[in-house]
Amino acid sequence: MDSLQSEKRKFAEKEIYFLVFQGALMRGYPFYAKKVDERRRMKFKVYLLEQLKKFTKRYPNEDYIKILNEFQKEINNSEYIDILNEKKITFGRVQKLLNLYLKYCWAFDFNKNEPPHCPIDSIILGKINWHDYSWSNPNFDVEKYKEAIDRCKKEAEKINKSVAQWELYTFRNRSDVVTKDLS
Repeated sequence: MDSLQSEKRKFAEKEIYFLVFQGALMRGYPFYAKKVDERRRMKFKVYLLEQLKKFTKRYPNEDYIKILNEFQKEINNSEYIDILNEKKITFGRVQKLLNLYLKYCWAFDFNKNEPPHCPIDSIILGKINWHDYSWSNPNFDVEKYKEAIDRCKKEAEKINKSVAQWELYTFRNRSDVVTKDLS
């Protein structure tokens, strides 16, 4: 890979990390405890990035729910747990982190493996007519996640797509309002 291609890839990877952290950590219920030192947050994000890369390598060779559970356990046993709200990371945050990361890597052709699931967030929950806990709510646990994914699969089957493909066709973010006239 020449230096320009290498720089373009580094830039794209940094943007992916920013989007993942923005989408998974900055929405919904408070993620961080109050009055957390900014340097500690930055160290935590570096740690999270390392964990995302580590757990991504395990997919598609292992059970995905097992990967998500172990990702959550890893973070909850880390030295950074004191900076998180209620001193834990919820399952909803874990799924959003890993699912968003896998989605972006797949969508930008950094990873050829299609994600097994899609990021569950308020937009997708609305598309599956979900009236239970929000994805960022501490009560959105692995069982609620499985139920949401099953509903996504049913929607995907209606249009003969995988869950990851269905989500790409279904998801509409805030930029759609700005870019709809450009297409």
